[in-house]
Amino acid sequence: MSIKIINNIKYIKTLDDNNFKKISLEDNIYFTLRDIFANISTIDYFLHTNKLNNILTNNICYEDRTCDFKYANMLNNKSFIIELRKLLKRIMIPYDFDIIKLCDDFTDDEKNEYNNITNWIIFDEWITQFNELKNIIDNKYNELCF
Repeated sequence: MSIKIINNIKYIKTLDDNNFKKISLEDNIYFTLRDIFANISTIDYFLHTNKLNNILTNNICYEDRTCDFKYANMLNNKSFIIELRKLLKRIMIPYDFDIIKLCDDFTDDEKNEYNNITNWIIFDEWITQFNELKNIIDNKYNELCF
């Protein structure tokens, strides 16, 4: 999936409802990494985001979660936070993302999806959320490392 520009507004498709990021910090990390995984243009980031999410979830993918699912306790794991921080800092927005496509409008399928679920969001809003997460992880890093 790539970023789309429609009427001079950039949109990015998230794999999941963007509101899931508001549940917890672990959810924010997990779903942000899934967004990066789905939209990033380089294999290195693709593999790195997948690796971090596998660690965070004990290798349980989103589709296989049960009602008693719990994230691994990684928010106080120094090496995990260091690796996550490095990844988030390396990503150059929007340059590392897939090719931007100019479109007149969403396709019919995308319109239905856009109207029914919140998987399409304005790219600038996504960047703001991404930067907020980076700041949270920076603070976590400072707590653990200094």
